[in-house]
Amino acid sequence: MKTSLPLSKINYFIIAVLLLSSFTLYAQPKREVRSTWMTTGWNNDWPSEKGTTLTIQTAQKDELIGYLDGLKTNNFNALYLQIRPMADAFYPSSYEPWSSYVSGTRGTSPGWDPLKFAIEECHKRGMEFHAWINPFRFGNATTQTSTPPFNTTRDQAVYSWLIYHWNGTNTTYFIFNPALEEVKNRIVNITAEIVSNYDVDGIIWDDYFYPEGINASQDAAQYTAYRNGGGTLSLEDWRRKNVNDIVAATYNRIQQLKPWVKFGISPSGAGHA
Repeated sequence: MKTSLPLSKINYFIIAVLLLSSFTLYAQPKREVRSTWMTTGWNNDWPSEKGTTLTIQTAQKDELIGYLDGLKTNNFNALYLQIRPMADAFYPSSYEPWSSYVSGTRGTSPGWDPLKFAIEECHKRGMEFHAWINPFRFGNATTQTSTPPFNTTRDQAVYSWLIYHWNGTNTTYFIFNPALEEVKNRIVNITAEIVSNYDVDGIIWDDYFYPEGINASQDAAQYTAYRNGGGTLSLEDWRRKNVNDIVAATYNRIQQLKPWVKFGISPSGAGHA
């Protein structure tokens, strides 16, 4: 003989299922990342003022604190801050010049360490800090040119590592040639310097690719040497392999130093600077 639950118990059961479903749908996962990309290139997001005076230093710090307070209030738990937008640095680097986007002049110290300050302020708020670097980008020019856009002593030292591409309208892109062992070592060393000296929670990449349509003549010497050495990959696959090799070397170096530090890459076309 079939029995059925009283109507009141059925109602309670339905309510319990609905509540459980709502918790499943809307509860925030324990390890969910809720972050924002903060662009420093071209001073798009931060800092809005450049310079070396104490007044500007204070304004830059206060502006960043304001952003972080807002992010914390809105339940963000991480920040991806661009610290190497144009083969430059928002921290004292052994390899690259200070960024003009913080001090106003490429190669000139702003008088403080923005990376250290940003990490400390994020951690005060229980937020992760991920150092956003552009591994290959050296700089852009608004005309068709083969002359690199920067000329500090450190910039001049790497001119021979650069390749470039005119997009046909308004930009010449200069990037480090991923085919060169010197470039791979440079990127790995820069990453190691950051990971070793700072309490970052992650390293994140953007602009990790060759400019679309770049002429085969730009890396013809390296590709010819590869083919003469017995390589069989097409130019396109060989270029992809060059990038993959640098990604792998960077990941392995991070694992050697601090295996808990995350390493990620933004997809092409995501709209980051």
